[in-house]
Amino acid sequence: MKNKRGAILILVLIFLIVSISIGISLTSLVIRGLKSTQQTFDQHLAYEAAEAGIERAMWNINNGDNDDVTLQKVDDAINSEYEVTVDDSVANTRILTAIGYSPSKTATNKKTKSIKVTAVTGGVGIAFRYAVQVGANGISMANNAVINGNAVTDGDITGSNGSKIIGSAWAHGTIPPNPSPPVVTPVPPNVKLSNQSSIALPDVNVSHWKEEAESAGAPCPYSGLTISTPRSLGPCKINGNLIVNAELTLTGPLWVTGNLSTATDGVHFKLDPGFGSAGTVIVVDGTITLGNNVVVEATSSSPKGYILFYTESSSSSAILLDNNVTGGVYYTANGIMTVNNNVHPVSVVCKGLSLLNNARIDYDQGLASAEFQSGPSGGWVVKSWQLL
Repeated sequence: MKNKRGAILILVLIFLIVSISIGISLTSLVIRGLKSTQQTFDQHLAYEAAEAGIERAMWNINNGDNDDVTLQKVDDAINSEYEVTVDDSVANTRILTAIGYSPSKTATNKKTKSIKVTAVTGGVGIAFRYAVQVGANGISMANNAVINGNAVTDGDITGSNGSKIIGSAWAHGTIPPNPSPPVVTPVPPNVKLSNQSSIALPDVNVSHWKEEAESAGAPCPYSGLTISTPRSLGPCKINGNLIVNAELTLTGPLWVTGNLSTATDGVHFKLDPGFGSAGTVIVVDGTITLGNNVVVEATSSSPKGYILFYTESSSSSAILLDNNVTGGVYYTANGIMTVNNNVHPVSVVCKGLSLLNNARIDYDQGLASAEFQSGPSGGWVVKSWQLL
């Protein structure tokens, strides 16, 4: 009996040892599982915190605040924090980098997640890469006319005494070689290139701008409009002609189904300061005639925001800028543009261009990536999203 009781005791001890070993193993697995679950949960909280930071930063920039977001707690009931850096070094672009922490930034075993978002203005980009881009009718430059920037045409470039291009001249047709005018200066690095392949004109979605202008409520649309005292306008559709005889500040795009003209000297076209580095568009179905001493002002931002005058007219006088007009960007894909004495536009795109005596085009490099919006302080939208 004693031997049997001893054998049973040994079996019980073995069973207890095995049970305890299994229990310890199971407990270890449970602890590791709990730790893994907590880590996964902390990683999820860190990710959610980073997203919360992006949402906060997007709200800030849409309300005019481009500053970094300092360390913030997501919620009093949730153990996670975020902080966001805002890079505004590129015009019309904000790069937001958010870091989420769980349970906190200072915790020893914290988990982190980072999200990078590129936000752009809700405007439309139109690339004006040249001071002058002209279609098949070519470029004609009278005495002392100057293009300060590169000139491109599907036709010929001809010049008169003292005319010059401070940049490169490129033509599908021909250009007289130096020293014949227009003289391309300095040489090198700038060149005259004849018999080159065509380059497409900048893409302008006219339907978009017409829809934006037409979407405005009262008092638009107008059945023709004459502006005789300073006022702000836009977005707005004018059914008929628009005559501007006083200062006009644009707060959105305009669509003029007739002609646009100024009847008095010294009219000013301005942008609402809220446009910043963006601009807006005046779409005209008819012709555009800006009289003597008209000033088209850009914004004071860096880079500047510009007003684009666009006409669908195929007239030989689709755009006419009279003496001493200053500023503005002009586009007529189907018509001819004439620039009179001492006129200083910023950039032009047209089927044919005539620069008269002493006319000068001074290109702004910022137009290569210009943005045009439907209103001042246009909203920021996410262009790209990346989990770092």
